[in-house]
Amino acid sequence: MDPEKIVNLTPHDVHVVIAGSTEPITFRANGLEARLLSEQQRELFVLSNGVPVWTMQEFNGIQLNGELDERNVDTVLVSMPVGQYLREREGRFRPVGKQFHVCGPDTSPDAAMRDAAGRITGTRRLVLYYSPPEEQQQ
Repeated sequence: MDPEKIVNLTPHDVHVVIAGSTEPITFRANGLEARLLSEQQRELFVLSNGVPVWTMQEFNGIQLNGELDERNVDTVLVSMPVGQYLREREGRFRPVGKQFHVCGPDTSPDAAMRDAAGRITGTRRLVLYYSPPEEQQQ
């Protein structure tokens, strides 16, 4: 993976602070976002206190709010749900198309960096959701 060919498809900057460094490496948000599409949920029942209980979401695609220049990208940074969805689809946004390395910020307890209010401000590493077979990485 080439750091120069990573595109951040989350709505926010991703800050990674590596061991021994105080300055983060930042992958800037660029306005291009990957979001999951889902089937319409339906109400199953209502609890006695009035709280509705619905069916879970069934994810059925990815929506990009713009065009991704695939020629200059080999790795995409995405949210955990999008990363897990793309892992199941071998790194493809479309049924037939380029396969990408798919990574995301590690938000596990030992990797996430938080401010005093508990909000995530960065991470110590990225996680890899999918990596294309070597012959396709040329």
